[in-house]
Amino acid sequence: MNTLIPSLVVMTTLVMSTATFARSYDGSERQDKRQKYSQSFAALPEDKQSLVKDTMQSMRENSQDIRSVMRTLREDLEAIYTAERFDAQAYATKAEEAYSLHGQMHLNRVKGLVELGNQLNQEERKIVFELLSPKKQFKGRR
Repeated sequence: MNTLIPSLVVMTTLVMSTATFARSYDGSERQDKRQKYSQSFAALPEDKQSLVKDTMQSMRENSQDIRSVMRTLREDLEAIYTAERFDAQAYATKAEEAYSLHGQMHLNRVKGLVELGNQLNQEERKIVFELLSPKKQFKGRR
């Protein structure tokens, strides 16, 4: 039972990612988001824009190895799940590993945002928070 929950989390994440991609495939929603992002980002002073860009780049670089391993894990999970004989233990082990790595990526993001937040004033933090916070993807479904 303890291994079932991480498996369900990973599968739910994969399904939601696919649904989100399919929903925004036409690009119009993505273009609107880019335009809004650019306008908000432009409200930051130039030195803070550089600081945000550098911090985000550092966060991406710190998570690059993890993302690479996650890709491999997703492939392994698919192979195990779609095999002729389903190996529940192998699937659960890989899913737990993926869940753990996802947590590490989240911690990298938190550390970067803490570092960034210490160098911004309140108004700048509001802008950055708005730029980086997840948006409601499925409007009207709650």
